[in-house]
Amino acid sequence: MGLSGACSGYYESHHRATPKAFDILFLAVSTVLVYRWYYLDAAARAYRRTALLGGAVIMLPLLALPYYLFRSRPTGQKMRALLGYFGLLVLAIVTIVLGGLPFALADVATTPR
Repeated sequence: MGLSGACSGYYESHHRATPKAFDILFLAVSTVLVYRWYYLDAAARAYRRTALLGGAVIMLPLLALPYYLFRSRPTGQKMRALLGYFGLLVLAIVTIVLGGLPFALADVATTPR
């Protein structure tokens, strides 16, 4: 996430678009990592995976993962799992912003007024 933010910040500070190859690579790696986590977690919990949920984890992870966490966790652990998930989303966003922040600050410092 930090690398993605830094790359985007670098290109933005040079007033250029981030290369599509980087965006595609980031998306592919992120998708594989999220699906791999889902696969291993479901196997460890003996949760029966369906093709529909597996496809949703790939295509709509922001919606499918909370659903999976809610369905796969026993009563009493559902809210903790969902809060952890949303906390991780916030942490990912903060990491992306912090990765690009040095470039944004450098761009502001060098921009003539």
